[in-house]
Amino acid sequence: MILLSLATGYAVTVDANAVWYGAHGGDHAIYLTAGRSLWRKWMRYAV
Repeated sequence: MILLSLATGYAVTVDANAVWYGAHGGDHAIYLTAGRSLWRKWMRYAV
């Protein structure tokens, strides 16, 4: 989430239209930030 926060901040700075995010599906048990529910929360606040 830290790098996604940095990317979003940079996108705002350069007046970008979008921030693209890609994650692979096998990390949900290890990384709690890979879950869909957290991604939905992030999008609610980032947009």
